[in-house]
Amino acid sequence: ADVVLRFDTGADLEVQVLGDRARLQQAIRNVMLNAIQAMPSGGVLEVRLEQVGPLCRLLFHDGGPGFSAAALENGDQLFYSEKEGGMGVGLNVVAEIISAHDGRLVLKNHPQGGAVVEMELRMMDKP
Repeated sequence: ADVVLRFDTGADLEVQVLGDRARLQQAIRNVMLNAIQAMPSGGVLEVRLEQVGPLCRLLFHDGGPGFSAAALENGDQLFYSEKEGGMGVGLNVVAEIISAHDGRLVLKNHPQGGAVVEMELRMMDKP
């Protein structure tokens, strides 16, 4: 796909989230696949992990055209898609998984271009 992945997991950041590993992996795969598909000529997909108080935030920033206004409004709704041949279930599945983990999914555009998908999840308390 000629996409370069850049990961920034924070210098000494250790994050533990209580949840269903397989479902969370599915959510991450769906977001990464959507980002890669948004860059048919290749580009950069940046994935960053941050801690914000008791939350961890996983951010995906692609180099594609970004979300349309309608996609920002409806992008996580079942069967909503602007992709040719898209079924409109990918981000809905992600939203349902994150919601089931008492988290939050945010769709936005980066000021310098590209789409940004943020997953916020509550971290486990450290012993």
